[in-house]
Amino acid sequence: MADEPNITNLVEAWAGSSPENLGKMALALQKARSKLGGGTPVEHARFLKKATIAYDDLHSFIKGDLVTWKEGLRDRLHPEPGWPAIVLDVFIDPVVDPVQDSQSSSYRREFDMLCGVVIDGAMYTFHFESRRLKKYEDDWDDEVL
Repeated sequence: MADEPNITNLVEAWAGSSPENLGKMALALQKARSKLGGGTPVEHARFLKKATIAYDDLHSFIKGDLVTWKEGLRDRLHPEPGWPAIVLDVFIDPVVDPVQDSQSSSYRREFDMLCGVVIDGAMYTFHFESRRLKKYEDDWDDEVL
């Protein structure tokens, strides 16, 4: 069984690499960092502009609508990207998250929908901000339901 990577192994691997391989490793790390939310300030700025446009693009939902995350606005584990949730209720008066810590991303967040998601074969309900969601669209047949 191979040893698990540790900082010493990584340093030794880098130290023994050719400049070409170091360049390839650096590029691979940069790509991985970008996928994990790293990237450059310019990439962050572009992402923020695009996410703000999506956040401000409001949709009207009714009970029974299937919804999914807008790109870049997922802030929970469920539903997974590209998977649907079903609208169970739309609130006239949003539920304000009671989190007291102003450093929390949930501070004073206004949840205006209750949705059901499937987790391990059961439907669970969660509150959502509708502005983070869009209608779910797929090539499936409504009549199957």
